[in-house]
Amino acid sequence: MSNVVATAGNFFRSWTLNDLTIPLPIELTRFDAYRISRNDVQVVWRTDTEINSDYFSVERSFDGHTWTEIGTVVGAGNSNYAIDYAFMDENAPNIQGYYYRLKQVDFNGNFNYYGPKYIGFSDDFDSELVVFPNPTNDFVQVIFSSNATEQYSIVLTDQAGKLISKQDILANSKTTQTQFDLSQLAAGVYTMYLFDIKGNKEVVKILRLP
Repeated sequence: MSNVVATAGNFFRSWTLNDLTIPLPIELTRFDAYRISRNDVQVVWRTDTEINSDYFSVERSFDGHTWTEIGTVVGAGNSNYAIDYAFMDENAPNIQGYYYRLKQVDFNGNFNYYGPKYIGFSDDFDSELVVFPNPTNDFVQVIFSSNATEQYSIVLTDQAGKLISKQDILANSKTTQTQFDLSQLAAGVYTMYLFDIKGNKEVVKILRLP
């Protein structure tokens, strides 16, 4: 290696330091998973900015350690505005619960993980609650069935737990259907509960679109 000599003339020259800080590929402001029905889970997330973002991979795990990719969603590439994403995990096996996490992959192959989120499944409830369409911007149809004639309550609340609407229904062993009007509600996430007389409940998250 040759010697480098710094003279008084060039030692005091102006030097520019490069900023080596690497910006994050995305700014994630939301990542959630909602049980839509007994076997369907909706995974949603929001980015405020994206840089060199190729795609998102949604992964599921039974134990929080071993992960399986269950689907991908194309990223925005580069953006500086809020973007909402959603992925539906349909017909997931009805076990005790799942973990979900999000893998964001750049065009150059680099990636980052977000999450996980846990979703529990209850096996001690006699009725299955189905809500559709979900997401919605007006009405939702609510369907459930029971093994015997029984009194049920369907309760809709906002994210703060405030009661929005309630229906008391005497259901028989056949399928029961009703509907709720969400058209006058603000955009956001709402929770629907189905209670039986024993105090058991089913819970479904409903996404009200703007």
